Formats: sequence, structure tokens, C-alpha cells
Amino acid sequence: MSGASSQRDQVKYLFIWPAVFIVLVVSLFPLIYALTVSFQTVRIVPPTPPRFVGLDNYVEIAGSARFWGAIWTTALITFLSVALQYVLGFLLALALHHNVPGAALYRVTFLLPMFLAPVGVALIARMVFHPYLGPVNDAMGGLGLAYVPFLTEKWPAIMVLSLIDIWQWTPFVTLLMLAGLQGLPQEVGPRQCSLPMPA
Repeated sequence: MSGASSQRDQVKYLFIWPAVFIVLVVSLFPLIYALTVSFQTVRIVPPTPPRFVGLDNYVEIAGSARFWGAIWTTALITFLSVALQYVLGFLLALALHHNVPGAALYRVTFLLPMFLAPVGVALIARMVFHPYLGPVNDAMGGLGLAYVPFLTEKWPAIMVLSLIDIWQWTPFVTLLMLAGLQGLPQEVGPRQCSLPMPA
């Protein structure tokens, strides 16, 4: 029995290790390469051999106002998106947990954006919010409103990025919240309480 069990374990590892190796190569190699390049100066056009500069690149970027502006913008988009995703995800999970009419259809519909590739979503959003050819600005022009440069001005771009991120990843939060609600024991669920009526 022990020999047969050991043989089965070896066969199991034979299937697992190739996948582990591919994941390590795909994930670790770009990380190590990027870390190595960050300590060098590299010019692509015209091509020159890389030269080791130590921490000079980090010192230069730490003193760049553009870098800190990008950090602030990214933090703002992340805060807005994650906060609204949790609120909307929890509300949707509560509605689906209580089996509203058409809950099965809603579950499939809400989860569809999560399965779309982020690159495809970005390209679609770029077309939808195009300043001259997008349907959003066309609709605003039809209502007599001024065109909005959604992709070139700071605050409209932040709004669009947050909106697209919320649309795509709220279903993931909803799925997590719904799994947590369905895993709760019945004793923890909402209870009806009766308040004493004044005499």
C-alpha cells in the first residue's frame, strides 16, 4: 500500500510542478528584470549599453512633482472606487441574499463585467467617452449641453476611471459579500423585534 501511495504522489507532483514552474517564470522573471533595470540607465533610441547607476533613479523620481502627483491621483481613484464598490457590493449582496424576484437572472447579469478583460473594458470606455465621437458626448450635445473632455481633463478623467473600475469590480465584491452572508448561521441573521407600545 505504501508503495502504491508513493507512486500516486509522484504522479501527482508530475502534473503539478510544470504548472508551478510556468507560473514562477511568468510572474517572477518580469519582477526580477524590472528590479534589475531600475538600478541601471538604459536608452533605447539610440540604443546604448545599460550602465549601473545605483539609487540615482530612485532619488530622481522621489524629487519629481509629476511622480507625487501620479501617486495622489492613483490614491484618490483607489479610495473612491473601493469605497463605492464595498457599499454597492454589500447592498447588492443583501438584495440577492433575500431572494428578490429574478435573483438568478440578476446574479448572472451582475457578474458579467467581472469576466471581461480589463484591456477590452479600457478600449470600450475610451470609445464611449471619446470627446468627439463617443456616444456620451453625442447624447449631451443632443440635450444642448457642452461637450466634456472626459479623457483629457483631470477631474472628468478621474470620474471616468473610477466609474469604469466600479462597474467592473463591484460584482467581485458582491460575490464575496454574498458568500459571507450565505455562510452566516441563522442565529446571526436579522431578527424581528417588537417594541413595547406606550400605555
